[in-house]
Amino acid sequence: MHPGAEDAEALVVYEVCLYIDYLPDDGEVWQFDGLYPCPVNIDRLALKYFYQENIPTTRNVTGLTDDEEIKVVTKDVNKLKITNKLIRVYKKKLSNIEKKLQTFDYGLYIREYIPILHECGNLKDLLKNAEDEDYSFLKL
Repeated sequence: MHPGAEDAEALVVYEVCLYIDYLPDDGEVWQFDGLYPCPVNIDRLALKYFYQENIPTTRNVTGLTDDEEIKVVTKDVNKLKITNKLIRVYKKKLSNIEKKLQTFDYGLYIREYIPILHECGNLKDLLKNAEDEDYSFLKL
């Protein structure tokens, strides 16, 4: 297994769980939907949208190339069993991300992260509506 495989799995678990407000149980089995695993009995359309929007972020954060990540998440072609160890890694990542959010640098986010997303096309529609009061901070 790739040295970062468990972290990559945990990150995928974390991102899916965060998106759907879901914490897996030990031994829970997830099915694969394309390249990425997801819990059984979850709205597939919502997950499909999540993956389309977040695949670039997922790949950047794990630091794996596309091929490496594909191998990581498809090592079992049909399912990913969520284990206690994976949940611990997931919870640790959640804690680390929460700490980072407490010291979140919005200036850096606007200067560096938004232009990258804009190049990827993820925020094009949102930026078109940047006059909206809720999104005015996105104006570059």
